[in-house]
Amino acid sequence: MRLVPRFPRLLCFAALASACVPTDDQPQNVPTESPQPPPPPPQVQPQPIPEAPQPAPVPAESAAKPGQLDPGRALASAAPAPSGKPPVRVAMGDQRRLASPALKPPTAQPKEQTPPGLAPPSTALAVPAPVDTPAAAKPPAGPPDSPITGVYYDTFERPELGPEWNPTSPEWRIVGNRLCGQRAKNHPVWLKRKLPLNARIEFDAVSTSADGDLKVEIWGDGKGFAKGVSYNDATSYLAIFGGWKNQFHVLARIDEHAQGRPEVKVSPGGEYKARPVVANTVYHFKVERADGKTVRWFVDDIEIIAFTDPAPLKGEGHEHLGFNDWEVQVCFDNLQITALPGA
Repeated sequence: MRLVPRFPRLLCFAALASACVPTDDQPQNVPTESPQPPPPPPQVQPQPIPEAPQPAPVPAESAAKPGQLDPGRALASAAPAPSGKPPVRVAMGDQRRLASPALKPPTAQPKEQTPPGLAPPSTALAVPAPVDTPAAAKPPAGPPDSPITGVYYDTFERPELGPEWNPTSPEWRIVGNRLCGQRAKNHPVWLKRKLPLNARIEFDAVSTSADGDLKVEIWGDGKGFAKGVSYNDATSYLAIFGGWKNQFHVLARIDEHAQGRPEVKVSPGGEYKARPVVANTVYHFKVERADGKTVRWFVDDIEIIAFTDPAPLKGEGHEHLGFNDWEVQVCFDNLQITALPGA
C-alpha cells in the first residue's frame, strides 16, 4: 500500500516542527538592549578665589615739626567717624590727650589784605578744605556788637570768621572748624559782641608746640593790640597758660610783664595746676567773674588762679573777649559765654 512508506516522512516533519516551537523552560532568543550609563556631569571650572584686601599700611611716626599741625592725627571737633557713632565726650577734670587737626592739602585761598603796619600773613598755617559736618551750629542772631544776654556760643563750623569777629592780624583764620592763629605777635582776634560785667566764658584750646603759650584776653576794648615787642599796654585781663616757653601760668591785668602779677611757676612734677602745657592736648578753659571784681580762672575744672581786682576793669573799653598768640600755632573751639546776674 502506498500509505505505509509516507508515514515515516510525516513523523520526521512533526519532529522538526516540535523542535522549532519554544517552551517555557528554554530561553527565547529575544535580543535585548543593554542599559546606557548616565551621562557624565558637566565639568565645572574652578573659579579663582579673590585675594583678601590687604590692610592699609600703618603710617609711620608723625614727622610734624614743632609749631605745626600734625597731619596724621585727627581733630577732636572734626566730622564723626564713618561708623556713624556719636563722638565720645571726655568728662571735664581729666587731662584730655586729644589730637590736633587732621589737615588736607592746602587749597588756594583768596588774597588777604594786610592792615597798615603789619607783616603779611605767614604761610606756615595750612588751610584745609572745609570739613563735612552735620548742620553747623550758629551763634544767636543779633547785631555784631550787641551785648550778650543769656548764652552765646560759637563752634566755628564755617569757612570764614564772619562779621562778629575783629582780627587785628591776618594770621587769624578758620582751620578745620577751629579758630587758629600763628605768629600773631600779640595782635588778638576780638569778639565784637559785648561781655556783661559778670559772665562765665568757656572754650577749648590746644597748642601744637611744647612751648605752650595759650592766651586769652577778657574784658578788653575789642580793638587793641601790642604796639611794641612787650605787651604792657593791653586793655584787659590776660590768662596765659604755659607762657614764656612753658615756664609760667599767668593771670595779668593790663601788663603781662608787671611785677607782682598773679602767677603759677610751672613744675612738671608738681600739682596739677602747675603742670606744663602738653603739645596737641585739648584743654578746657573757664574764666568767670560773678561779683564784679574777682576773676577766677580754671583749666579742666582745676582752679589755676583767682584774682580780686581793687579797681575792676568794667564798662566802656572793657567789654570784649579776645584770643591771642605770640609765635606758636594755637587753636580755639566751642566758645560759650553765659551772662551771670549782677551789674
